[in-house]
Amino acid sequence: GWFNIIEPYVRGTQIKEITFGVLRGDLSVKKEVTLETNGMVQVIDRPEMERKMAEIAESKGVKIVTCRKVRISELKDPIVVDASGYPPQSDKEAGTVKRSAVALQSFVDLDLDDIRIYFLKETDGYLWLFPSVSGYAKLGLGFWKKPIPLRRTIEKFAEKNGITIKGWTSGCLGVGINRPLVRPLFGKMVILVGDSAGLVDPFFAEGMTKAIVSARVMAYCLRRGKDYEEEIVKLFRKHYVISYLLYHLRKISPTLTLALLKFLKFKKLKFKHEALANPTDTNLDFNWCSVGPSDSYVVSEERVWKIR
Repeated sequence: GWFNIIEPYVRGTQIKEITFGVLRGDLSVKKEVTLETNGMVQVIDRPEMERKMAEIAESKGVKIVTCRKVRISELKDPIVVDASGYPPQSDKEAGTVKRSAVALQSFVDLDLDDIRIYFLKETDGYLWLFPSVSGYAKLGLGFWKKPIPLRRTIEKFAEKNGITIKGWTSGCLGVGINRPLVRPLFGKMVILVGDSAGLVDPFFAEGMTKAIVSARVMAYCLRRGKDYEEEIVKLFRKHYVISYLLYHLRKISPTLTLALLKFLKFKKLKFKHEALANPTDTNLDFNWCSVGPSDSYVVSEERVWKIR
């Protein structure tokens, strides 16, 4: 699995069960199925993980710079890694931003120790309830192509289930590999990783572990002179085929999707790559730069890292 990549930075809280369900038009539950996760699902404290990753970077001589906006066109490094999320900074500057999925999430006063995902016929996305290490839960709704009134639907679901909403946050996701992953821009070689590269699961909309894995593969390819995009496609192919099949089946028949999920359970898809097996192959020793969100990046005399 991917947790061996995250665990050196922070250990998550194990989630033992995930409940999948189908909602009727009035947002009442039509059908549910609960699956054991077999230890494959965790909820982590992302700020804590990022702080620990930053500490590791600083211990290796990296200086972290925040509260400064940066554009790729301003950078002098010949290699730039775009880790800015979606839409990526490189697409913004090149004027090539593509259509994305849209999501709205609320913070609710609810004690949860499991994950709940509900499919709606009105949209090609889903509604979710996730626990949090901070003590509150997250109630959200998103869609890819078929719009739905996000806030009104979330408020209606919360009211129907006696849930109190404390706050809101919104965002967008790029689903599908954002090719080319290596592109010339402003006289530099720009490499996309994580959400910038569109490495988000089309069924579950998960992307954090893929971001970490893609960064490891990117560093490996730079050291070995290998084709990064080819390695990423090869690594994730099987996973994406299954995920896209589930995504399209959900649009046709949410109930049949539940039956298939129950059959598949949480069988592990093993991702084998030398970059994951040999951490020393991901150490870089030449000048390069990585940009993150528009208000921060990381710099040193030898390299620039974005910790995200």
